[in-house]
Parts: sequence; C-alpha cells; structure tokens
Amino acid sequence: MDQRGLIGRERRMNQDMDEIKWYGISNKDGNISYFRNIETDYVDIFLKLRKGIIPEIDKNVNKPDLRKAMIEFGKVRLKEELGEDRFVVKLVQALNSLDEIINLYYERASGFAIFTENFHSVETMNELFNTISEEYSKFNPAAMHLIGNEGKRLMDTKKELESLLNDSISRIMPNTSRLIGPNLASELLARAGSLQRLALSSASAIQLTGAERALFQHLSKGTDPPKHGIIYKHSLVAGAPDGKTGKRARRLACKICITARADLRGTHLSDDIINGYLSNIQKQ
Repeated sequence: MDQRGLIGRERRMNQDMDEIKWYGISNKDGNISYFRNIETDYVDIFLKLRKGIIPEIDKNVNKPDLRKAMIEFGKVRLKEELGEDRFVVKLVQALNSLDEIINLYYERASGFAIFTENFHSVETMNELFNTISEEYSKFNPAAMHLIGNEGKRLMDTKKELESLLNDSISRIMPNTSRLIGPNLASELLARAGSLQRLALSSASAIQLTGAERALFQHLSKGTDPPKHGIIYKHSLVAGAPDGKTGKRARRLACKICITARADLRGTHLSDDIINGYLSNIQKQ
C-alpha cells in the first residue's frame, strides 16, 4: 500500500474512534455519553482525566449542568493553588487601604481639636485622637469621645495587622526578610503578586519595581532612566554615597533574586551568608 493509501486509512480509523472530552465521550455521530455523576463527582473525574484514566460513563443520563461543574472545579483548583504568599499580598493591599482611610479620617477629625477646652497644637495622630476623646468639650462631648476612640481603634488595628504581616512574611520569605527587612520584603511580594513571580523575576525587574512610571517616561520621552524603585527604601541604598545609589541598588536586587529563589525552594541561608551579602553591597 502506497503512502497516500496509508494516510487515508489512518483518517478513517480516527473518524471511527470515539473522542474523549472533559465531560464525556463523543462518538462519530456526535452523540455524547456523559461521565457518571459529573455534577457531584467532578473533582474525582477531572483528576482521573489528568492522569489518563477514563471515568465511567452513563448513557442514560440527561445533559448535566456543565457550566456549574466547571465553576466549582475552578474554585477547588484555586484553593489548591493559593498559598500563604497570596494571603500576604491581600494583607498588604488591605493595609494600604487602611492607611488611606486613617489619613482621610485624621484630616476630617483634626478640625474637632479646636473645640476642646484646652486646645493646643498636636503633632501626631495618636495625640490628636487622645485629645479629642479625653479633653472636655461643651459641644456634644459624647460625639467627640466617639470620634477620638474610633481614630485610636483604627490605629490599633493597623499596628496589630502590621505585626501579623511581619510574622507571615518572616515565615514564607525568611531569607529575603533578613536581607531587606519584612516591610520591604512584603512590599516587593505584593507588587510581584506571588512568591513564584518574584523569585522568577530578573534582577533588573526587581531593581526598578515601583519605578514603572519613570521607566515609561524614559522610553517614551527620552528622560533619564530610573536607577531604582522601592528598594531605595533600604538603608544601604538610601545611604549610599553620591553616584553610588544605582550600583548599590543593582547589587541589592541581585541578592534579592538569590534569597527569593531560596525562599521559593524552602532553602535556608545562614546568617553568615546574609551578612556576607550585605557586606558585599556596602563595599560598593
């Protein structure tokens, strides 16, 4: 038999074979036999299909609600994929929103201090909220008390969440947290979206994280390129001698690449290694 005949025979064999889909088996006439109990046992069915195992079919069953089955299976897969790093990302976002709320509340509440009996200028948020809640006011003291206490409650909530965030980031990114501190580590993680994305990022991407607008201005208008992003908050970069911030930022970004990948793999780097990284950056 020539090659053309072999190709034609293969095509006819493929047409006679049943097609396995994610919800059942379709024959050559287009009739579908759905997998048994797909609406309730969708997790087991899909896992079997991923392993190459064909589940049992039920030729007498009516068409199931396939859309609902896929949505529910998607929820299961999301829960499997979500780790503590994704939780930390959400926690950082919540804290950023809480910061905005507190700043706006402080702006509105600051006008009430003048109505206290012993009004004096205040410098911090805590001083303001304490003044409003504790100092006497002849105009509705109950309202003043509630406003001041609510401000203090918001501040306490923020402080407690920050403590819990530091515990989480030190647990999932112990190497990076020791290198750059838990606050900067959590901010980098939040901007990356996950630990895997951060660990797979290049050193240049980490170096310029947070400087996306300046980079866009450089590419579109030819302005000077940015030398660093949020890693400028690290003391070794912020305190670098004139003309050395860019080099230190680059070196620090390279070390963050190493520690983030070690965190992803669950490898512990000793304190001597971390201190060696910091000394190497400081020599620049």
